[in-house]
Amino acid sequence: MSRHLPLHGLLPGLGLLLLTVSACSPGATKASVSTRPLVEGWAPPVEVSHPPFRAETFHANWLNTRGAAYVYMEVLGDYRNTGSAIRVLLSEANQQGLRIVPNSSPFCLFYDDPGGGKPVSELRARVGIEIEQIQAVQAPLGVDSLPAQTVVHACVSGPYPGAARAYPLLFQYMGSKGWTMNGPIQEIYHVFPGPDTPASELICEILVPVRTASR
Repeated sequence: MSRHLPLHGLLPGLGLLLLTVSACSPGATKASVSTRPLVEGWAPPVEVSHPPFRAETFHANWLNTRGAAYVYMEVLGDYRNTGSAIRVLLSEANQQGLRIVPNSSPFCLFYDDPGGGKPVSELRARVGIEIEQIQAVQAPLGVDSLPAQTVVHACVSGPYPGAARAYPLLFQYMGSKGWTMNGPIQEIYHVFPGPDTPASELICEILVPVRTASR
């Protein structure tokens, strides 16, 4: 996706297009890994962190995003299976003639904490991709807007279902800024997971909306 505004106050810190069915410190350079981006010319906006994720080698930042319209499909159930819906989403969007924004990557929005006690069958997620403007859609698609907001984010490598292993460090960074979570976690999948793509070249960008923690 291309929703980022210029970064402010840079500080060090924090599955797709077709998952198998199953912001950066001052002076930082582009990630050294070789990537195969879905979007031509895309480069990680924050240095890529690699598993196993450790505080001393984890890179996080914050930024302000701009609003964006997107088309989506609702998905219920095990989050590990969410990525399989992206193929259906893109096929439906194409059949309905929707105007997807050029240079957009598919993403997932996760609304529930799998460890929070809710039955797995009731976990809510959306798979989506940015569109040029709000447009009329037909089931099973829906349309909505992502708000302009402040987020903490990180780019992580590895199999997309493993991106959640980086969440604790991202939340740690969020806490260090005096912020609390303020919306669903978004994972953007920037590299096509082809059969010959090394796991180290898969890049997921994690964004967590934040607000100032109440005192």
